[in-house]
Amino acid sequence: MPVPVKAGYHFSYTSEAGADGQRTKYILAADPITPGTSGVRYFFTDESGVIRYSIAGAADVNSEPLM
Repeated sequence: MPVPVKAGYHFSYTSEAGADGQRTKYILAADPITPGTSGVRYFFTDESGVIRYSIAGAADVNSEPLM
């Protein structure tokens, strides 16, 4: 499956199902296609709803929250 692209960013999505088959966890990330040119920040969110970012590389659950 091709990686979704929009406004200079690659988007990726993964999810995890609970025992009942319902999606209970997910990760959504947006990374610049060409770091420093198409974008400088990397973004991450999960089921917490907090959007996080990093300028040093891929963002994760420990990255700074977006204000």
